[in-house]
Amino acid sequence: MTAVTLFQTGLVKHLPDPPISGFDSDKVNSSETAYALGVPDGALSLASLAANIPLAAFDGENRAEETPLVPLVATAKATVEAAVAGWYFYQMPTKEKA
Repeated sequence: MTAVTLFQTGLVKHLPDPPISGFDSDKVNSSETAYALGVPDGALSLASLAANIPLAAFDGENRAEETPLVPLVATAKATVEAAVAGWYFYQMPTKEKA
């Protein structure tokens, strides 16, 4: 997501495409969908991924017994992130055609 964020903020001018026919990284990452919340989705994703580090390290190895809310929060966060990723994955071929 760092490369996508650098592209979306104008610091990188082009993203390489994976070897998939019809895939256009630049088009997808500069689409209206990528800015739907008013900020680049790459930056939001990067911040969300960074938040996983303290969440995973919170309260040590016995957190499930000592603070059971922490694994539940991590599970809820992962569920929301999976749903958002699925929505974006759907948007690429249907709306963006790239």
